[in-house]
Amino acid sequence: MGGTKEMFTAICLGSFIFLPMVLLSIRALQPSRMPWWFVVFIMLVVGWLLVLGASVVAEMPDRGASKVFALFFGWIYAILYFLPWLCIYGLVQRMRMWCNRRIDPRTTVNDRLCEE
Repeated sequence: MGGTKEMFTAICLGSFIFLPMVLLSIRALQPSRMPWWFVVFIMLVVGWLLVLGASVVAEMPDRGASKVFALFFGWIYAILYFLPWLCIYGLVQRMRMWCNRRIDPRTTVNDRLCEE
C-alpha cells in the first residue's frame, strides 16, 4: 500500500511540474482558444488540487500543519511556480516577434496575427 501512496504523490508532483509548460504551449500554439484568464484559472485550480493531493496522500504523521497549509494556501505554490514560466514565455514570444520582424520589417504584429 505504501508504494501506491508514493506513486500517487509522484504523479501529483510530476503533473504539477509539467502543468505550466503544457498550458503555455497550448497558449502559444492557439491563443484564441486559450485566453489568459483561462490559463491562470486552470493553473490556480489544478495546481492547488495537485499540491493538496500530494500533501494529503503523502505520509506525514507528525506534520499535520503542512496539510492544512496546502488546503488553504496551495494555490500560492501554483502561482509562485507559474511566475518564472510566465517570464520565460514572455521572453520566447519577444524573440519570436523579433525574428519575425527581421524577416519582413514592413508587416505589423496585427498583420502577422491575421495571417495565422
